[in-house]
Amino acid sequence: MPGEDVPPFLRGSEGDVASGNVVDNPRNPVSFPSCMKIGEIDLRKMLEFSPHEGQIRLGPDRMLIFRQAAFGVLRALLFERLGLEMTNSVLAQFGHRCGQGDYVALNAMFDWDTDEDRVGSGPVLHSWEGLVLAKPEHLHFNRAEGSFHMYGAWESSYEAEIHREHIGESGAPVCFTLAGYASGYASAFMDRPMLCVETQCAAAGAEVCRWEIQPEDAWDTRADPYRRALAATGSTIQKELERSLERLSTPLLRVWDGVLAMPIIGALSPRRTQTITATLLEEVIRSSTRSVILDVTGVDTVDAETADALLRIVSAVELLGAKCHLSGIRGEVARTLSASPIDLGGLRTFATVRQALRHCLPLTAAR
Repeated sequence: MPGEDVPPFLRGSEGDVASGNVVDNPRNPVSFPSCMKIGEIDLRKMLEFSPHEGQIRLGPDRMLIFRQAAFGVLRALLFERLGLEMTNSVLAQFGHRCGQGDYVALNAMFDWDTDEDRVGSGPVLHSWEGLVLAKPEHLHFNRAEGSFHMYGAWESSYEAEIHREHIGESGAPVCFTLAGYASGYASAFMDRPMLCVETQCAAAGAEVCRWEIQPEDAWDTRADPYRRALAATGSTIQKELERSLERLSTPLLRVWDGVLAMPIIGALSPRRTQTITATLLEEVIRSSTRSVILDVTGVDTVDAETADALLRIVSAVELLGAKCHLSGIRGEVARTLSASPIDLGGLRTFATVRQALRHCLPLTAAR
């Protein structure tokens, strides 16, 4: 019954056979009991392999098999290119879709003996799919009231394994596809948002991963990373991608002790100017930088608007006590700046980064 610790239905063993009628899958000649128990789940019989069509199906849905090592490389690339928070969002939403899809597929294929079997089929199928050995330890729910509480362990998590292999040990839980799957499956079962939180992780030094599922509004701040991951939309992900590209297009280089150089490439839009200013200010404060070289060799056009943007960056940096210099000043750029109504004040300009650095070194040493 719901509310028991280690519910009996979670201890169902492979090979349990139910009596009664059978359900025939018209695409798959294997028969199953009319009222399924989780101990009767056998993915070997549930999948339809059609090599002549190049397909594997679970019910009406196409399934795919990938190599774990290849997915590990893809996952590591996501972290490298997109950053931690956006990658976790992509992984969690991927897992959520998988969990929802499996719930819908199994409930279209079978009638379940009890609701405990219905919701318990999620961890069992997750284990059959080779992603993790899911071991639920407690389940309590009331669908009419909307209450749900389930927790347990994940052993042999593929996600913790590939994270350690490709990225290294983590300071926080990393199994976002597994948590997303559990959230999606439980949400589909309860027909309202449920949230799975990984409370400890093998990739963060724990012996096994542990997880807990509750209604989304029942969680405290521990669930915030998972809330953000599942709440991200296409537009928010796109905005974060744009911010990541802006950060990548304005790298900071430490060329000497106390000297930073930032090559600026392309146009200086107001938004990009804000990004550059924020990045520089943060690093100047963090590293006690004395001199900053802004290299404009790669700037498309240096007009009055660009000159104004550069001066705003320079003014912000110099308010912190650092000195700014411009390098990459070509003849055409010099003519544009001299004809500009913008007052460059005492800003020093140089033809190359090397010349600017030579000027900065004595100033740095003097301080």
